[in-house]
Amino acid sequence: MNLGFLMTLNPFFKFDGYWIASDILGVPNLRARSLELLSYWYKRICKYPIEKKPYLLQIRSLEKYGLLLYSIVVNLFMGFYFFYIIPRFFYRFVHTFPDKANELILYLSNNMTPPFALLRNIGSQLLFLMLIGYFLYRLVTPLVKRYVGR
Repeated sequence: MNLGFLMTLNPFFKFDGYWIASDILGVPNLRARSLELLSYWYKRICKYPIEKKPYLLQIRSLEKYGLLLYSIVVNLFMGFYFFYIIPRFFYRFVHTFPDKANELILYLSNNMTPPFALLRNIGSQLLFLMLIGYFLYRLVTPLVKRYVGR
């Protein structure tokens, strides 16, 4: 229950913590605004034309520093999640899931009740795999629509 409470207060995903941070900073669409800043810096470094100044550079200094801090932390968190957590999960999934599935099949074929820990591990791995799949689908779909539609 405590883990669920902490997950709800996480400001990096659109749960209660995200909306609380958005209200405290007075900035709507925090995630979009933080990506807007990264895009602006990238275009500026690569000397691409810049259509508009990011929202962060147009607001008062107190909100500006709050949004800047949020932008840095959320993008570091997402980088950590994409480049460490997800690859590590896939590595462990590939190495452990076949053995766990085989163990489950052995229990069931011998008419034995599998231990709850085995069922919990298999279920949580499959659930996490489905969540990652959904997350990647939601991430890739707009990109495909944008570039295929051209």
